[in-house]
Amino acid sequence: MATKKDMAADLAEAATKDASEVVKEAEMAARAPAKVAEEGDPNMELADLLVPMNPANPKDTDITVGLNGVLYKIKRGARVKVPKAVVEILENSQAQQAAAMKYIAENVSE
Repeated sequence: MATKKDMAADLAEAATKDASEVVKEAEMAARAPAKVAEEGDPNMELADLLVPMNPANPKDTDITVGLNGVLYKIKRGARVKVPKAVVEILENSQAQQAAAMKYIAENVSE
C-alpha cells in the first residue's frame, strides 16, 4: 500500500509534467499488450470485439475503455482482441444507454 509520502511524491512528479506528455504516456499504455492481473482470471482472457463506426460522427474513430487503471484505445470498425472484462464494460454501457433513452421517452411530457 502506498504511503501518503509516496502519493505526494507521485502528485508532485505529475504536476511537473506537461499535459501532452501525460496524454502520450496514456496512449502508449493503451497500446501496450494487456497484462494478466492474476493467473487464470477468466475476465482477463481475450475475446474478439468489433465496435461499429459512429454514423452520426464519422470523425469518432476510437473508443477508450478503462479497466483497473489500464486504458484500452479501441479502433472503431476493426476487429480486435481485448479482455472479456472490457467487452462486459461496453455491453453494460450500452444497456445503461438504452435504459436511459427508454426512461426519457416514457417520462417526457409534451
